[in-house]
This record gives sequence, structure tokens and C-alpha cells, in this order.
Amino acid sequence: MTKRIRINRPTGTFERAITWVVVSAALFLILTVGAYVLLQFIQQSENATRVPMFNLITGLGILAVGLIVIVAVYSVRKRLLQEQMPGTMMSWLKSHIYLALLAFALVFVHGSLAVFDAEISSGKVAVIVFILVVLSGVAWRIVYTVIPPAVSNTVGNLSVRDTRTKSQIVQVEMDKTLAGKSTEFRRAAADGIRTGKWKRVEANLQLPPHEQAEWNRFKHLAERARRYRRRERLQRLYAAFMQGWKWLHIPMAVVFAATILFHVKDVLNPVTSIEDHETFGLPPAQMCERCHQDIVQEWKLSMHSIAQTGPVVVAQTRMALEKHPEFGLVCNNCHAPIGTSLTKYPTLPLDEENLLRSQPNGAIIDDGITCIVCHTLPEAPTERRGMFDDFPVTRGTAFFADMFGPPLGDSPAIPNTWHNSGVGFMTDNLSSSRLCGACHNVQVDINGDGEVSIFPSSDDNLQDSDGDNQLDENELDIDDDGRLRDLVLQTTFDEWEDYVAVQQARGQPALGCVDCHMPRQQPSPLVTPKSGIPFFPNIERERQSHTFIGVDYDLTPGRYTPEELELVLHERETLLQSAATLSIDSTQVVDGRLTVSVTIRNNLVGHSLPTGFAFARQMWLEVSAKTQDGTPVCLTDVDVNGTIIGAQCASGVIDSPQSDLLTCDPVALSQVGIRPSKNNEVIVLHPDSVAPLDNCDPWLVNFQKVLTKKSLTNFIEVPYQSPTADIVKIRVRVSDDQAMDPLNSTLLVNGKLRDSATFDYVFDVSELSGDEVLITVVLHFRHLPPYFLRELNGYYPNGLTADDLLANMTVVDMAKTSAQVVIP
Repeated sequence: MTKRIRINRPTGTFERAITWVVVSAALFLILTVGAYVLLQFIQQSENATRVPMFNLITGLGILAVGLIVIVAVYSVRKRLLQEQMPGTMMSWLKSHIYLALLAFALVFVHGSLAVFDAEISSGKVAVIVFILVVLSGVAWRIVYTVIPPAVSNTVGNLSVRDTRTKSQIVQVEMDKTLAGKSTEFRRAAADGIRTGKWKRVEANLQLPPHEQAEWNRFKHLAERARRYRRRERLQRLYAAFMQGWKWLHIPMAVVFAATILFHVKDVLNPVTSIEDHETFGLPPAQMCERCHQDIVQEWKLSMHSIAQTGPVVVAQTRMALEKHPEFGLVCNNCHAPIGTSLTKYPTLPLDEENLLRSQPNGAIIDDGITCIVCHTLPEAPTERRGMFDDFPVTRGTAFFADMFGPPLGDSPAIPNTWHNSGVGFMTDNLSSSRLCGACHNVQVDINGDGEVSIFPSSDDNLQDSDGDNQLDENELDIDDDGRLRDLVLQTTFDEWEDYVAVQQARGQPALGCVDCHMPRQQPSPLVTPKSGIPFFPNIERERQSHTFIGVDYDLTPGRYTPEELELVLHERETLLQSAATLSIDSTQVVDGRLTVSVTIRNNLVGHSLPTGFAFARQMWLEVSAKTQDGTPVCLTDVDVNGTIIGAQCASGVIDSPQSDLLTCDPVALSQVGIRPSKNNEVIVLHPDSVAPLDNCDPWLVNFQKVLTKKSLTNFIEVPYQSPTADIVKIRVRVSDDQAMDPLNSTLLVNGKLRDSATFDYVFDVSELSGDEVLITVVLHFRHLPPYFLRELNGYYPNGLTADDLLANMTVVDMAKTSAQVVIP
């Protein structure tokens, strides 16, 4: 009997799994901790840029790739260089497994230090393929570990060669046994091998006695041959199953190598030239949302986000350019500075053939005043710069240019690989507000003298030569008749500059535009958690709201969710209610007439009230009176030059937010010798906004300016701008010939502060002696008159009509007051 000899070879250090586990874990810990230490150093370093951050991330990627190369050497060692390379196959196998897992872990550290987002990228594709490579390798290793022991009872070992050799030996013995046997023996042997039913073959078998023993030996050999054939089939099946993983693992590894090369090329391949019409390097807001999700979500609720797609601006721009093509790009340069600079298209929508939207970053074409308009500027643009064709937005050579924002305090931001971060001109709220002057002054030099100001060469001299609390550079050019020589549609930024100058001269703090329209939020991270770096604190910072709260909101059906609409209207109402105060200063009863003096005061906001395109804003007073039992007390009719103007019972009343606010017909007033406007001009108001003199509202106080065009003798109200001087008119109250100029908290007019205005209302109380009368005064605001919206029908995009928009119209009560008067 042969004794089996077992060779016990000591296991080498690097053939043990525990060695590689310890080595891999130690290397991972050292490299990870080192990376985070370097990251902290980069964060705290002065003038940190994205370059060292990029180098750190790249270094980790190179280390991971280097480990992957070492891992790949295992296949070369196994197949080609078995004798030429040191180490045993088992040590190389262990390195193949554990260094691959270490590289896998480093890849995730490498990726975690970069900005993460849900968009597909070459890096994410490489990681996905790497995951498949690792999973296929792990599965292959599990199969090799589990299958052989599991099948040992049925097939023994999995060596097909060993089984085939044994099968061949048995076959030789069978052939020897058949040699010299009878024809009956050979026939029965063939039938038994073919059918495997030996008992049936033996039922009629008649063999000579000397062949009986050989027959039993042949059957035993045939059965052994059958078992060997069955074992070989199973061995081939299991071997194919185990080796089949090779055809997944190895090709996947090759694909992974290709994705790494593509990722490296994608990351390191700079753009050397950019055409003017390309969108590359101009990221849309949706790209900023990858990191700054909360801020972009706020911006999406703002009017800035729809500065070029809102239905009213689309309609107004279309109508204005249809009437006056000479406006060219003036409107779009402010409402769509990026898209206009790329398309050079004057009207909306931009890029009608979708040529630029198909480019990378093509969504920037539909963004209005988007992130890069404000945050790529190291210095504030000059006033009215938005009206020019080359608004100074910086384009990056990659996706982003350098981005600037307010200071972050004592905890600097962690540099990222997408853009450098700096402060630029946004050092404080006043400096940050300088940006608003690019578009929130709309003034055009019509007379060609190179100035809109009456003080030549007064820009930036910060002087107030005539002492009216208005800087020289903001004094408008007015002729001897009090008419503007240029087109002036909006002076909001000039008004704010004057306010700041006055406050500083008084030694008092001034508010910036951002203080009111981008109010400070509760401290929160600027970067959303999913975009942060693991184990690094996502610092909560002071920041401003990016909803850009103003008097406007979008009327488009379905524009906001119910929650968003509630937020937008609440913020708007809060802003408007902080802008003005309302008081009843005096009440006096004489000869059966109750005179009530109502004062509206600009609540020290940084500009006039109303401001902006005030011809599209309605700020008016509703004044009414009732007795104790609720009976209305009516205003008196007005006698002007012998003409009786029939007053309504209360002033400033409308039936619904969709109803027009009616005033007395200025044309009819002019015919009876009543001045219908500040400069004695006859203004033909829109027919939907006027009422006949026998039933109108002569007591109405409505601060809405009037946008007009000049006809032969009159000024006609229109809903579009024209390149003509002095087309915005001030209304005059019918009852007392009082101009309804905007209220300004700092401006001096004839030595008197124009921060408030007082209006008298006279009620008929001749039959109410001894009664108590309740006077109620409400200051209303509506950002667009209904007739203005209806006049733009046919110019709205996407089949919208004025009725669609008016369904979402609201009226805000800016202030409210009341007083009780006992009639003597």
C-alpha cells in the first residue's frame, strides 16, 4: 500500500490575508488623514485658489491609478512572467485583492473632495465601471472559494486533465479485456456501453465459462468509465462557470482603463478658444444649483429668473419693437444680458431656432438675471451699463469663471475645483448695491448732448450744488417749461444714491438695496449638504435672500406651487407694508361739511415711493365714511369753474383686484378748463380707466404715473416705451389741482422735504348732527393696472391672454388707519 506524502510549506508573510488587511487599512488611514490635513491647510491659507485643491484631488487620483496598475500586474505575473518576477503567486493574488480594495476606497476619497452632483460625468462613469470590476472580482473570488468544497463529494477535484487521464487508462483496460473474446461477448459489451442496461443485456447472454469472470471485470471497467465521463462533464460545467467570471472581470477592467483615460482627458483638457456665440464657460443657474440648491431655489421664485421669459416683459418688448424698431437691443440687454450678448436678438424669445440651446450650457439662453450676471464681476459696473451691448460678464475657460460674493467672515470657504471665490466689490451692503445701477436707471440721451444730467461732467463728483439733497449727477436735464429733454423711464438707483449721500451727511446709517430686497436670512450653509465634503463641517453663514423681493410677481398660471405663491405674496406684502405710513392729521366740520386731512409718508425707504416703472404701478387711497349703523357718508361733488363733478360716495373703491381704477376723464376736464396734468398738457388716458364727469372720482389720489406718446396736440397713454423725451407724466388730482408726485424721504422741493403728501377729503354731513362717523383710510397697491394687461393681448407668449394673468392679480393694503368724528 502506497503512503500519501503531504508537504507542509510555511506560509509567507505576504501570503496571509491579515498582512494585506493591516497594510491596506494603514495606507488608507495615512492617505485619508493626510488629504484632510492638506485640505484644512488649503482652506486656511491666504488667497486660496482652486489650484491646490485641484492638485490634491489629482494626487489622490494618481495614487489610486498607481495602485490599480500594480493590481493589474498580477495577471502579467500569472500568465507571462511567472519565473521572472519575485514573490509567490499567492502573495501576488493577495496584493491583487487588497490593493484593489484600497484603490477603490481612495477613489471615493478622491471623488468626495470634489463637488458632487447628480449629473452624469466622466468621473462618475469611471466609478461605476470600477464598482462593476470590483464586484465581478469579488464574485469571482467567492465562486473560487465556495464551489470546489461544495462539489467535492460529487466530482472530487475539478481537474479535467486528471479525470481524462484516468478515463483513458480505463478505456485501455476495457480494450484489452475485449481482445480475443467471442462475438457474443463483444456484442453484449457494445450494447451495455450504449444503453447502460446491463441486466437486460445479460438476460439472454450465453457466455462460455472461461469468459464469465472477464465479463464481470468488463462491466466494472465500463461503469468506472461512465463515472469518469459524468465527472468530466460536471468538471467542465463548474470550470466553465468559474472561468466565465474571467470574461466579465478582465474585459470590464479593460473598459475601466479606457474610462480612466477619458476622465483624465476630460478633466485636464482646457478650452483654448471660445467663439462669441458659444455658451461654453457660461453656466446656467441649474449648474449652480448642484452646490447652492437653496439659493437657486430662492432665485427661481424671483422676477430676476424670468426677466426675459415673463409674459408681460415679452409682450411689452414685442410691442415696443414693433412700434419702434430703433430701440434695438436696449431692452434685452438688461432683461437678458447673457442671451442677448450671444444672439444679438432684439425681441423675445431669444434663439427661436434653438441653435444655442443645443450647446453645452445652452440653458443659459433662457435664464434672465442669473448667477453669473452678478457674481462674475470683480468690480461694480457703471450706471446704466446694462443698456449697452457688452454687459461685462466674465466667461470662464471651463464651466465657471471666478465668482465673487460678500465676505464669509473668519471661516473661509473650502476651495473647490469649479471656481475660485472672492469678494470683489461686494465688501458690504452699500458696495454690493452699486451693481443695481447697471439696470435700475433707465435714461436715454435723446437730445444728443452726451448728458442726462443738468450739471455737465458731474458724474461721480458726489456734489449737491443747489442744496436740494440731490446729487448733481442725478439732477435731470429740464427745460424752462419744466419738461425733460431726454427719455427718463426710471431713476431708482439715482434716488438711492441721493438717499445714501443725505444719510451719510447726517451721520446716520444708510440701507443698501440688498437690505430691503435681499433681506438677511437665518444663518445656513451656502452649500447644500450633499455637495459638501464628508467629515468637514458645512458652516452656517449669514446670507441674504435671493428671492429679490419687490413689488412685482409673476401672474402666469401655474408659475408657483401653492406654498411658493404664499411665500412670494407674504414677502411682497411685508415689504410694501414697511414702505409707507398713513395718518389722519385733522378733521373739521364746517357748514355741514366734514374735512378729513390724510397724510401719506415715505417711511424712509431708500428711493421714491412709488419708483421704478411707476406708470405700471397703482398706489392709491381708498377713503370712506360710515355712521354707527353702517350707513355710508358720501363725499361732496366738486365745483370747478362752475362745472359740477359728480363724486362717488367713497373714493378709490374697486369691486375686485381685476377691476380698473377709474378716474375722471382728462379730455372732458380740459374742455371745462381744468388742468389735467402737472404741465398743463392734455393726456388722453386709456378709455377703460376713465369715467364721465357726472359720475367719476374727483377725490381720487392715485400715484400712478402715465406712460404716453406724443400726438399732434395731446399725449396719449400707451403700454409701450417710445424713444421720445418727456413721455412719462404726473397725474393731478381733480378736486384740488394737487400733483401726485412720488414721495421721496430725502429730496427737498422749494426747501421743503418731499417725504409726505397730505390730501383733504370733504364729506357731506349736513344731516348727521349728533351722529358719530367712522372715517376709514386704506393705502392700496397693485403692480399692474388691468387695462394695461388687456392692451398687451396678442403679444403674450404661449397663447396667454390678459384674463389668464388677471386671474392671479392681488391688491395689497400697504397701510390702514381710521378715526371717529362726532358731528356737532
